[in-house]
Amino acid sequence: MSDTDPRGGTRDDAWFEKFCLRWRSDVWRWSVRRMGPGPDAEDLMTEVFLRARRYRRAIPDDDPAVNRYLYAMVYNHGARLWRRRRTEQLMPATDVDQLRPPAGDFTERVAEHIDLERAFPRLSYRDRHLLLRTYRDEVSGEDLAAELGIKVDALYKRLERARKRLKEGMRKSGTDGRATGRDLRVWGD
Repeated sequence: MSDTDPRGGTRDDAWFEKFCLRWRSDVWRWSVRRMGPGPDAEDLMTEVFLRARRYRRAIPDDDPAVNRYLYAMVYNHGARLWRRRRTEQLMPATDVDQLRPPAGDFTERVAEHIDLERAFPRLSYRDRHLLLRTYRDEVSGEDLAAELGIKVDALYKRLERARKRLKEGMRKSGTDGRATGRDLRVWGD
């Protein structure tokens, strides 16, 4: 994927990978300060880089401006996640500086989110509703079955089919359909 930058040059996948490597530690540190260590911070970091990839032409060229741009993204998206999840306590800044970003190729995780973003709208309303209520809203199977007026076994069967259709859609989009429930919680805004 190549995207010409109006200021000259291209902001393609190679540019994005260098961009992620350059800013990964800063975004991780801000994410942990906002959400605390753990999967919420990972989700926030992934979402920030996903949005940065989507709007890469709007990213400024100089480091101080990029710093402000990414920090604003962490702050704003973190606030949305914070309101949704009601995390108990922010971590003191002194402890955050000791942490390191999670190991592994998180650009692959961003690519999975992009595929999820492409496949999810293609699902039926019923499948989307089931997946979002289960993973994003974390509604128990019993509560969701009562809400829908069906038996719990029927709900789990529908959910299994919805996950299968989502995996197939993601395979068509390019990944192996490895998105997790945590990915749905982040993406389902």
